[in-house]
Amino acid sequence: MPATAPARAGAVAGIALCLAGVALCGRAGRLRERAGTSARASRFGLGLTLCVLSGVLSASANLGFEFGEPVARAFGPETHPVLASMARWLPVYWGGASVVLVFSVVQISRRREWGLLRAPGAAREIGWSLLAAALLVLGLLPYGMGAHLMGPMGTSVGFAVTTAGSLLVANLMGLWLGEWREAPPAARGWLRAGLLTLVVAVIVLAARA
Repeated sequence: MPATAPARAGAVAGIALCLAGVALCGRAGRLRERAGTSARASRFGLGLTLCVLSGVLSASANLGFEFGEPVARAFGPETHPVLASMARWLPVYWGGASVVLVFSVVQISRRREWGLLRAPGAAREIGWSLLAAALLVLGLLPYGMGAHLMGPMGTSVGFAVTTAGSLLVANLMGLWLGEWREAPPAARGWLRAGLLTLVVAVIVLAARA
């Protein structure tokens, strides 16, 4: 069943609020960096630009999930649609993993740094990397199930809610770990405004889905 006009309008409003929340959090980060060393502050703009570009490109994974419905149907009617939908991630992330793997092998070989993999502490760092990868997958699987259950607006509203939730958790952890302890009051104020906007965005998206 196609999404209704109010549902589409609500999704657009929710996504706009998500963007506003991101902008507010970005402003908070800018003020925090300005209060630090000038060297770090001078590169904040470049870092923010790259992060925005990364965020825009990461949405391509969601497009892959959206248009990967034939992959899920290939499992046949005997497989529950929610479970079959998880198979859509395979071509999306195998493609990304292959690019990263090839790039890493080329860079390590060019710099002749394979010995670093046997350096003290390397096993621990590799373990943390594998744990991060596992958590990424575990975070995406529920999203894929939820997007399927939400119907036509699933991959639009669901992805926006997932992204906003990630931003909320990441910034709240930063506050909890003291990342913003030395930030000026103005920066913390902008951050609180950004987090509140993200919360409202999630509520709007959930109400209008």
